[in-house]
Amino acid sequence: MSAFPAWSTISTDEADRLLGLNTAERDALVTSGEQRSLDYRDVMMEAVNDVCMTIRGALANNLALRQSLQNSGMYDIPQSMRSLAWPLIIRQLYLRYQLNLTETRQKAAESADAMLALYAKGDMLPESVDGSAPADPAYMMPRYTRRPWFNPMRSTYR
Repeated sequence: MSAFPAWSTISTDEADRLLGLNTAERDALVTSGEQRSLDYRDVMMEAVNDVCMTIRGALANNLALRQSLQNSGMYDIPQSMRSLAWPLIIRQLYLRYQLNLTETRQKAAESADAMLALYAKGDMLPESVDGSAPADPAYMMPRYTRRPWFNPMRSTYR
């Protein structure tokens, strides 16, 4: 069982939206899938699952990050991690199906390795991926614990 149910059950439309695929790129994915007798959805699934394993590896190496996610009841990949995930998905599509999306995407995919290394070392917390904390107040409150884990009045260095 995946630790990230929202990703393992990702819909094709959501994958499209996350990747920002244009029609030509999506058609390329579909045809490459058909050549290997794979559904477009299966192609996306394999790439997304590979990425999940990579991110889970980064979380496994970083105890503090994993515990902070679990304590806040976020067993799902947080929203801010999705911005990290799409270049990884694109890289997987390239490695697995030799599908080269645009050159800027290629560069983004190469930088994703560096970002994951930062995650694994604990130098980067999920909020800093987008450059700002998510504005969703539900993000700030735990879903499965009674004790609030984020208090804006608390000292940072306690």
